[in-house]
Amino acid sequence: MKKLLVLFCLLLVMASSSQALLSMGVSGAYYSYNGNSSFGYGFELGIPTIPLLDTRLVATWVPVAGTSNALIPTTINAKFGLPGLPVYVDAGIGYLFSSIQGATVTAGSLTYNLSVGYEQNFMPLSKFFIQGGYDGMNIDYGVGSYNLSGIGARAGLRFSI
Repeated sequence: MKKLLVLFCLLLVMASSSQALLSMGVSGAYYSYNGNSSFGYGFELGIPTIPLLDTRLVATWVPVAGTSNALIPTTINAKFGLPGLPVYVDAGIGYLFSSIQGATVTAGSLTYNLSVGYEQNFMPLSKFFIQGGYDGMNIDYGVGSYNLSGIGARAGLRFSI
């Protein structure tokens, strides 16, 4: 019992320090591509690696305009920011999952992004963020293809424990 109490106290001290153990986020996303636009929503799970760099797994549901199909870019992102500054650079690479009715994906499933963002605390261990940049999403599914590469914007909340 004593070991469990010590472990719990240690976790509380670490979670209340300036460096979080884990962060989770939710966001809304806007994509502009080839004269079209689409809104999506996403989830992220992050682990701080070193003081200047955070790594996160980001997944976003992006409906394809005018269809019942959707793309789900899932990336590993690195967020680089200097201490004390709310501005950061974010880049990621990953796999583009799809939900396309009656189709088999044949190629073009790599996705990437590069953006600049602003992040600000609004409560202890809670932040809001907004970022904009370029997202590369291109998929060939046998009978056609979608190219949603273009300007993207994302805003949301991040919570740390």
